[in-house]
Parts: sequence; C-alpha cells; structure tokens
Amino acid sequence: MQNNISKERNLKKQITEYFLSNPHNSYNQAAKEIKCSKSMLSYYKDPIEARRQILARSGKVEFPYIWRFCFEKKKAYANKKETFTSLNKKGRTFIYACSKSNKKGETYMSKKEKLLHKNVTIKECLNKIWPGLEVNEKISCQSIHPWTKQLDYHDDGTPIMSPWTRSALTGEVINAKSSKTEVDHKDSNRFNNHPTNFSFTERFANAMKSDLSYEQLYKNCKLIIKNYERHGK
Repeated sequence: MQNNISKERNLKKQITEYFLSNPHNSYNQAAKEIKCSKSMLSYYKDPIEARRQILARSGKVEFPYIWRFCFEKKKAYANKKETFTSLNKKGRTFIYACSKSNKKGETYMSKKEKLLHKNVTIKECLNKIWPGLEVNEKISCQSIHPWTKQLDYHDDGTPIMSPWTRSALTGEVINAKSSKTEVDHKDSNRFNNHPTNFSFTERFANAMKSDLSYEQLYKNCKLIIKNYERHGK
C-alpha cells in the first residue's frame, strides 16, 4: 500500500513517461533528473525482471531451505484436541493403504492395485492385536504384547483390554482409538496390508520411524543418543 508521499511523487508514472520520451538515456542520467535511485528505475521500468533479480540476490533460488529458515514465517504448531474413532476405521486405513499425504495422481483404485494382499479383512488385523475381537467391539478382548505375542498386562497385573494396547515402538500402553495413536506398518511398506504387518504406535513415534524399518530406526536412534550424550548434556 502506498503512503501519501509515494502517491504524490507517483514514480511509476514519472519513470514510464521519462523513458517513453528519452528511450536512449542512461539510468544514471534518468536517476538524476527524476531524483530517485537506479533500483527504483529498474523496478518500475521492468518490474518482472526486477523481481527476478531481487529473488536471485535473496538466495531463495540457490538456498531455498536457508531462505525459508531466515525469512519465512512458520505457523504455530496446532495443539490439536484429542479425538477418538472406532477400531474399525483404524483398520480400514491399514488394509486400504490410506495416507494423509497421498502422492499426486494417486487414487483409491490406483492404491488398491498396489496392495500386496487381496481380501484382507479388518477383523483379521484387529485379531492380531486383540484375539477374538469382533469389528463391532461389543465385547472387550485382552491385548497381546506386540513383541512376545503373549497376553499382555499392566504393571499391576490387570489385563490390558481393548481398545488399549501396547505401542510397538515405545512399549507404552496406549488407547488405539485416540487420534494420537496411529496404525503402523511394521516394515514401513503401506502396501503390505498383511495382518502380521499391523500394529499401533504413538503419532510422534510413527513420525520418527517414517519409512524406516525397526532396525534402521534403532540404528538412527543410537546415533542421536550417542551424539546427545557427548555434546547435549
């Protein structure tokens, strides 16, 4: 938005009219006569080229990540309210390779064609966590440990019952219905929808794992821990 002084000077009009009348004059001469900087002349005479040069000099093209760190305003992380959904819906995200960040051009049918296993049911997946659990969840069932495959218990000896289970990554007891809990493909291949590849973990842990295998995540975490113990404390 122009201020009053800028409106009174109306440099854009002055510069345009000047070069129409004096197309061969130099920028130095024009700047003296109009009483403005050469950068202003360049901007108003050819704004597209001026913006290109400004962008090039800013480092945004050559160093986009550094530029964004220095100049781009980041939105504050949203403190999302915890919500809850059915285990049935969580199971669908697994067997149909659902993803919040679908690749461009990716559709339900194109993802379905990539699935490694056909006719997998949600009940089969849920039963890998809670043996005997029905999709309607009318009867609660005891969870099994994601690693030992034995019936799992809280520290006080009481059974861990659905929708509660143990995180495959952190070992914490979590509510699988919570929006803070995500379905995790153990081998990180979201098209491997076999029930044995089905597990639950916290959102933050799943984000850390990303497309890594458990072994790769373990090795990366060891590197971070080693570096932090050496320099962070």
